[in-house]
Amino acid sequence: MADMVQTVPFVGGADSTLALLHDGYRFMASRRREAGGRSFRCRLMGREVLCIVGREAAELFYGSGRFTRRGAMPPTTLRLLQDKGSVQLLDGLAHAHRKALFRRLTEEDALERFGQCFERAWSEEEPHWRQAGAAPLLGRMQRILCQAGADWAGVPLAGA
Repeated sequence: MADMVQTVPFVGGADSTLALLHDGYRFMASRRREAGGRSFRCRLMGREVLCIVGREAAELFYGSGRFTRRGAMPPTTLRLLQDKGSVQLLDGLAHAHRKALFRRLTEEDALERFGQCFERAWSEEEPHWRQAGAAPLLGRMQRILCQAGADWAGVPLAGA
């Protein structure tokens, strides 16, 4: 394996950290063009890394439990964007189970059902806005989305 990695072109000079920060999402594409292939090696923060793209690369990361997500996200970012126990931090069967639940929830028929629930909740709220002559959008949308989500999931809202 080490010999195979050595045949992958090295690009970017002494260190590519600043280029990554500057180029953002374009970093991989421009370095791949420079390397003339689907993979390249470079140095980021002083460490040599292998950059790969494509289906096989995704399977390397998402299949067979070669990597763990535990500790991958800084705690401050975790608390800001998600929370402990979120799917991005789960591994193995727990990750696969949670991901399968999410995928079922986002299938076309499930999204269609949610759209119908949203339209129904909107239609129920709209007469109140017209009668009041005004509608603070944020508060109204929170109510509509909450009601639509509860209806979609089959969870009755007490006192709604």
